Amino acid sequence: MCVSVNIHLFYAQAIHCCLVFLVVLIVASCKTHYKVASKAFTIIETPTSMERGKNLAYNICSDCHYNDAADKFIGKRFMGFPAIGGKVYSANVTSSKIFGVMSKYSNAEFAYLLKTGINRDGRFIPFMLRPKMADDDINDLIVYFRSKDASVMLGDTGVGQTRINFIGRIAGHAPGKPQPYVESVKSP
Repeated sequence: MCVSVNIHLFYAQAIHCCLVFLVVLIVASCKTHYKVASKAFTIIETPTSMERGKNLAYNICSDCHYNDAADKFIGKRFMGFPAIGGKVYSANVTSSKIFGVMSKYSNAEFAYLLKTGINRDGRFIPFMLRPKMADDDINDLIVYFRSKDASVMLGDTGVGQTRINFIGRIAGHAPGKPQPYVESVKSP
């Protein structure tokens, strides 16, 4: 009986060690930083850029970044992220020097984020991935987000701090992977 218990204990410990090893291997193999923007993205402001950019911002970006209570693109809590993984808040995309990302991103970094999902620090943000977005659309979005429109002007407030736990980090890699930067995508 004593030998049988020891064998079962040995197998339980061996299985436990294998599982721990597999988890460590999976986590260690998850690439967390990628190549950042290296090419310029020149903005060309046309007579329709501002209005097109505003239309695109409200149709593509507002679900995550537009805060109804503030009437600005200051971000909000992302309710589509499971609570078991932590809390995710979308970025403030106003011109705020303190909280806004537009004052921190170059045009090339912002375009690269939209096309590849890789932010300026080299981290993958799957929610931002728009690999087939036309260059003209990205141009117009940047024109709008850098404009003096009330919805994107100085939103000097933070809506929350993103806190993702271990479960959230593993789940965060599930939605996809960065995409290659495709240049010269034309509007349909």
